[in-house]
Amino acid sequence: MIFYQTALYFEAVPAIERYGLSCVYRKGGLSVFAEKKTVAGGPEDMRGAAAVAVTGTGSYSAAAGVSFALGMLRAGEGDIFVNYGAAGASRESGLKVGETVRCIKVVREGERTLYPDVLLGSGFANAAAFCVNGAAAEPVKRDGELPVVFDNESYGALFAAMKVLGPEACFSLKTVTDFAEDTAIKGGRVDPGVAAEIIKASAGDVFDAAGKWAEEISAASLKSRDSFRFGAEVSRAIDELSAVLKLTFANREILKNTVRRDVLLGRDDADLLTSLIPAPDAVPAGRHGREKLFAEILGKLG
Repeated sequence: MIFYQTALYFEAVPAIERYGLSCVYRKGGLSVFAEKKTVAGGPEDMRGAAAVAVTGTGSYSAAAGVSFALGMLRAGEGDIFVNYGAAGASRESGLKVGETVRCIKVVREGERTLYPDVLLGSGFANAAAFCVNGAAAEPVKRDGELPVVFDNESYGALFAAMKVLGPEACFSLKTVTDFAEDTAIKGGRVDPGVAAEIIKASAGDVFDAAGKWAEEISAASLKSRDSFRFGAEVSRAIDELSAVLKLTFANREILKNTVRRDVLLGRDDADLLTSLIPAPDAVPAGRHGREKLFAEILGKLG
């Protein structure tokens, strides 16, 4: 099952229409849309191809709403979570209005970074939109070559979903509906009518990608990560690559998640991983340079 989350209703409309969903719960600022199927001799079953949680704005509302929806619809092994909707983008990012991008880092000002899974093949650029969100509407901050996302709803939603499904099954896709500096001038607001039409036009790509990920994750039963153990050769390669690139704990976990997922999908990364370990004198001295090289290595693994 694919669980979608949006902050606002107009962002959710394409998914509701695509999957033929009905409102099965509404209270306060939370609405849950799912399929309603009558099961002979039993209660209505709402687990179908997809569901959408419209959580309202703010990281706490998003986290609470996602947790409720995942529990209500019995999320578990083989399910995936997709945070999607409207985003603003910095002009220097090169992104265009109407383009769908995959967010590889989601942060909230003053808090730690969340890394949704970044490498299952999607056809989308490995670049993050800059999401303007109220007080976060400020000059663009960059991480190496990639714009960083400031998005309170995405942060809360992904944080909650990762606790249930694991990072390998959580994704963030955003449709660029405005540019950061323009949106900031408007007080962090995007015209819902204009944004809704842009999201509708790009929604097909989002749903096609989500369907592909759902098939891969369901087939691989990635939840078995809890009992997964790396072989000695792979463990040594991960340790050596981490040492050479001086990886942070978060980036080391991304590397491990990537290799683990590939193994569970039937791909053997041992030789490739070993071949990608750079010589110490080929590693940039600066942090941004090392992170760029690390991103290139992850791309080759993916």
